[in-house]
Amino acid sequence: ATQTFHGFGKQQIKKFKCSPDAFAQMAIQLAYYRQFGCQRGTYESSATRGFLHGRTETTRSASAESAAWIAAMQDPTGTAAQRHALLMKATSAHATYTREAAQGRGCDRQLLGLKLLLKDGEGAAIFEDPVFARSKTWHISTSHLTHEQFDGWGWGEVVPDGIGVAYSIKERSMHFNVTCAHAGWAPNLVHYLREALVDMAAVCEAAAAAPKPKL
Repeated sequence: ATQTFHGFGKQQIKKFKCSPDAFAQMAIQLAYYRQFGCQRGTYESSATRGFLHGRTETTRSASAESAAWIAAMQDPTGTAAQRHALLMKATSAHATYTREAAQGRGCDRQLLGLKLLLKDGEGAAIFEDPVFARSKTWHISTSHLTHEQFDGWGWGEVVPDGIGVAYSIKERSMHFNVTCAHAGWAPNLVHYLREALVDMAAVCEAAAAAPKPKL
C-alpha cells in the first residue's frame, strides 16, 4: 500500500524546526502504535560511507523519547505544548542517534562484531538474553531515499509478522510504501501514517501560534 501525502514536505518540516527524517520516523512510530498498541524494534538504515569500505549501521527509532511523546499524543488530557516539547525531544534524540550511527558509534555493528569473535563453545549472556533478541527483531524495517522524480520504491518485510516502510521526503510532499504479508495491515498503517502527519503538524502549528512569554 502507498501513501502520497501532499499536506507538506521537507520545507514545512524544517520550518517546524525538526529534522525531516526524524519527523518521518516519529510519524511511523505513532502510526504503528495507533494500529498495534505498542512500539517494537525499528530498523533504519544509516550509511557509514565516511569509513573505507563502510556500509551501514542501524539507527533505532524506538526510544525512551519516542515512547514518552507517543504517550502524550495518546493521552486525551495532554496539551499541545506538552506534546510539542516531547516531539522536539524525540526528533532531536533520533537525529543525534543517526549522526552517531553514521560515525560508527551505533550499537548493532559493535555487538555483531563481538558475537562473531566468539569461538566454538563460547557464549556471552547478552546474546542469550530474550530482551536482546527482541530488540533486534525488526518488526518495522525502514529506509529513506528521496529524489523529486521518484514515484515510489520499497522492499518486503524482514520478519513474517513485520512491516517494511520505504519513504521519500520531497520538498512539498512525502511518499510512503508499506509492505507486509498480512492482509489489511498495510492499508491500515497507510491510513494511520496520514493521520499521524496531520496531528504532528497541528501540534507544531499550535506551538508556533502560542503567545510567547514576556521577559
